[in-house]
Amino acid sequence: MPIVDIKGVGRSRFPDDIDKDDIRKFLRDKYFQEVVAGGSNSDLLSPFTPKSMAIPVESTVTEKVGSTISDILYNTGITTDRRQADRLGAGVSEVGEMLTPLGDLADADSAIRAYNQGKYGEAATLGGLSALGALGPLGDAVKGAGKTLFKTHNVTEAGLRKADEFGGIPVPSLAIADRSAGFDDFGEISLIGEKSSFAKDPTFASDVYSPRTPKVTHDIDRAAARAEASRVSGDVDPRIDSGFDSQFEASNLEDDITRLESSAGNKAAFLSTIGKAINPDKFTSKPAKFKEPEWVKEFGFDLDSPVTFKSFDEPEFTQKADAFLSDLNPERDVPDWWDNGEMTREGKKVVLGSLRNTRLAHQAAKGGPQFDRAKARAEIDKRIKKNQSSFDSYISDQQGRISKGKTFTKWNPKTGTSKKFDANLDNAVKLMKGNIRGGEGFGYGVGSIRAQVTPKLTSMKQITDRRGQIVGSDEMTMVKEGFNSRLDNLYDDLSGNWAFSSKPSYSDFADGIENAAKGDFGDFKGLSPNQKSELKGFFNELANAPTNYFEIKPQRAVDINEFYGAAVPEGTSKDVIAQLKAKGLKIEKYKPEKRLEAIEKLNIKSKGNIFFSGAGAALLYNITKDDDEKPTD
Repeated sequence: MPIVDIKGVGRSRFPDDIDKDDIRKFLRDKYFQEVVAGGSNSDLLSPFTPKSMAIPVESTVTEKVGSTISDILYNTGITTDRRQADRLGAGVSEVGEMLTPLGDLADADSAIRAYNQGKYGEAATLGGLSALGALGPLGDAVKGAGKTLFKTHNVTEAGLRKADEFGGIPVPSLAIADRSAGFDDFGEISLIGEKSSFAKDPTFASDVYSPRTPKVTHDIDRAAARAEASRVSGDVDPRIDSGFDSQFEASNLEDDITRLESSAGNKAAFLSTIGKAINPDKFTSKPAKFKEPEWVKEFGFDLDSPVTFKSFDEPEFTQKADAFLSDLNPERDVPDWWDNGEMTREGKKVVLGSLRNTRLAHQAAKGGPQFDRAKARAEIDKRIKKNQSSFDSYISDQQGRISKGKTFTKWNPKTGTSKKFDANLDNAVKLMKGNIRGGEGFGYGVGSIRAQVTPKLTSMKQITDRRGQIVGSDEMTMVKEGFNSRLDNLYDDLSGNWAFSSKPSYSDFADGIENAAKGDFGDFKGLSPNQKSELKGFFNELANAPTNYFEIKPQRAVDINEFYGAAVPEGTSKDVIAQLKAKGLKIEKYKPEKRLEAIEKLNIKSKGNIFFSGAGAALLYNITKDDDEKPTD
């Protein structure tokens, strides 16, 4: 690691891979103003910089524009490579004669400020970039070089409401994602952290299948539940939800009281209380006209009688079916339909299928008006969305009437017993802390094995050094398929070494390999040195394999206000947006498939404080003579 003794400052270390010209450039940029200002430190950089460097030189207008563009690219985090930013800025200067009349240096400063505020058009005009098509192309030219990583917690609207109810998110899983790969899993709302956020929280080089929030169960007041069903069932048309009353049975609600939030009948009852109920008759259409097909008349089939394979036991039906099928295939040369001139099962299926579809149309025509339940429920959901806050209050009040309390249940697989805890934030944190690797408790095969061997990342350098591991979903699918094949091969090679009497099931074998990844080889016996080496190689490959994201797992409750902003889809409930704004978050809405653009806008609002990672000169500002390794930021 090169060490430079800077006169008047002291010794500073620089990354091994940095060029000497980059060191000079960094030092000139960092201390230029002090040199120009003069004074006792005016010769700070004399070993590197000619004295003429301290002489003010009047720049041309186009040079000022080039410098401005360089500053815009660098200061807003579009690129962390100062040299690259300077080259792009210089390119603008070289075509200066082609530009429209330019402003003075004050305009250049205004351009930087405008760009920092996300006002691209204003920045382009002030910076004299109109002839170059604004700054977008320059940003595209350096996209992927420099700052590409960001921290996010993706969540649903329901998840945010629960966080608001709890007063925080207990032990959440956050992702360090790469904007070139994207990250849309686990929820449509992305809570975005600044690059310095969650710096001290445990971080891993892949998903480690950490513990999830414990399930909330309710102690149901049976009498109150029956009373609630009686109270609201009169507002529910059976065409919308025919089994509505049964949804209030205590056994159903104890298992999952949230079913009342998704119940079409309960939604309809709520809309009735606020005068927004749908009219089921508007979703009832006249039956389609039915004309009996000629083939039914020709062969004499009875559309009022149900048909099954047993129908072929009747000689008369068989004759009609044979005639129908023969009419479709006079040569009897369809291999699936005939066997030595006799109808096969596949041929009979053709007859039954034609009759059943025709019979359904016949019955629908006789049955009178038809209710379109799907359209009715879609309209109910649409109206709920417009009145989400009121519906949430309705659900909360309803649960308050029928629930005697909320609890978490912790199952102990060793004793086969469970224990209940009050459902609150403190208990959620206690139940979720620790046992990070594989703490979710389910077996995911290769994923669970990887959770045991993936490295823990304890510094910014370790994170940025591994950023190339983060890939998109398509590439990750191929990676998973490859490792699943590897696990299949291990099963073939090692199942004969299973320590128990019978051959292991595939899931038991995967659990044994997961235990081996932890260092416990007790599920296997008589492993040869080559077999142990094969396992070690498998674990090493998993530890360094591509991944969709790195996982941050705070061992504490996280307040929403720890995030800088949120990328939310258009149509997000107003109360959720209000909740986020109340916590001080900046909001960017996005259209379908445009989530990353919203995150990039948040980065601009933060003045480049969202995206991170980089190399070369960008790292120099964070290195001092006392630093060995910077903490994650």
